Amino acid sequence: MSQPPAVPTTRRTSSAAVTGLVLGILALTCFSILAGIPAIILGIVALSRISRSGGMLEGKGLAIAGLCTGGASVLILPIVAGLMLPALSQARAKARETVCMSNAKQVMVGVFQYAYDHQDQLPDSVDALTEDLGDQESRSRLLTCPQSGATPCFELVITGRDLSSLPNPGQTVVLRETQAPHHGRRVVGYADGHVEIVAGD
Repeated sequence: MSQPPAVPTTRRTSSAAVTGLVLGILALTCFSILAGIPAIILGIVALSRISRSGGMLEGKGLAIAGLCTGGASVLILPIVAGLMLPALSQARAKARETVCMSNAKQVMVGVFQYAYDHQDQLPDSVDALTEDLGDQESRSRLLTCPQSGATPCFELVITGRDLSSLPNPGQTVVLRETQAPHHGRRVVGYADGHVEIVAGD
């Protein structure tokens, strides 16, 4: 008696292997650890299922590729983050310098307004600028250093003198930060109204 013909078996590709590879590629291109970790897990699951399928599942290469790309993304991400953090820190420091310079410029406007209202005489301190820097909230914002948090963060270098009597207005410092919070530098305001960041004392 003849045996019935063998039914051909259809091999199929592991869906876990395909998904793992897709996630691994996505993780590499987007530097996403959220896709990298699932890619590793799916790669391991796919390899396990393929080895236990008795030849019914294929896609071992896809599973290995997904495992490798997912692993690479997880390893690369900390390196990329380590390279980017110093740049981000520098950008934040630069932004704070810009805010300090803007605040100093506005305080200098207040100094000039005070001098205009007091027969050209400079105030005795920044505390005298209560009406020239706006309301309490504005004064607090202008006189608080965004870098160090010091308040008041500005002090007058020259007080009580006539503004018009100061020699070399473009080189005569009238206002300066009380500290040097910008990597050893501080914002200063000159008698002609311009502000700069210079090396601290």
